[in-house]
Amino acid sequence: MSENQCVPGASASYLHRLNPLSKLVATLPVTVFLTLVTNVWTPVAFIVASALLTVWLGRVQLFSYMKKIVVLLPFLIGFLLTYPFMIDSAAGGNQPGSQAGVLLGLTTGLRLLSLYAVMLLFALTTETPDFVRALVQNWRVNDRIGYAVLAILRFVPDMQRQHRTIRWARQVRGLNEKARKSRLSYGERVRGTTLPLLVTAIRQAERMALSMDARGFAVHPRRTYYRASVFQREDWQFVLLFWLLSGLLVAGLAFAGLLGEISFLKMFA
Repeated sequence: MSENQCVPGASASYLHRLNPLSKLVATLPVTVFLTLVTNVWTPVAFIVASALLTVWLGRVQLFSYMKKIVVLLPFLIGFLLTYPFMIDSAAGGNQPGSQAGVLLGLTTGLRLLSLYAVMLLFALTTETPDFVRALVQNWRVNDRIGYAVLAILRFVPDMQRQHRTIRWARQVRGLNEKARKSRLSYGERVRGTTLPLLVTAIRQAERMALSMDARGFAVHPRRTYYRASVFQREDWQFVLLFWLLSGLLVAGLAFAGLLGEISFLKMFA
């Protein structure tokens, strides 16, 4: 989820102040709808709308947002290049097979990109601890499950930082240079970083277990929270306004004749 993706003071942005579950509830119906569209214009409209909302209301840096979007461009290009060979002329009706394949590949790629853009609205403006806290307090997810997931999500970036530290320490001692000169350079580098990383992971897990045990985690059926997560008026307002904006967008596309067919098969008639 979001980490160093926003401009200074972004934590006070409108989207960051919302309950994470309100953003999840608002975007889920839209993601379901986008899986059913079969034309080009609907995904494009939702990509633009999601990008504007995320950058404007979430105060996400435009350059950072574009870096996230560019990740999926190779998939879009892949769909454009492969679908013409997968769709024969019968799939396109009166259109040549290659033209129908390019159109279907473009639609599939844009559909995937639109789903990703809508999910970024949630992911880039939500901190992982806030999301887990909201699941536990608002949706009554079991404490053991919720905080275990939080521990796992935090464990991965912690191990990445530890790996960088170990690699830098080896560089300072000249061990990486010696490994490059050796015939078994890759194996030596892996062995030289795996053992310290494993020891660090065990120590961190042990400290976490002792900390949770000292605080009486999951001992009592009910517990208090230092930071309460509640649904406020602005959360409900955001959900309703997001649904209203999405409905107006769909109605505008339908009025302009650009909505296309809604199909579970995702194929052109």
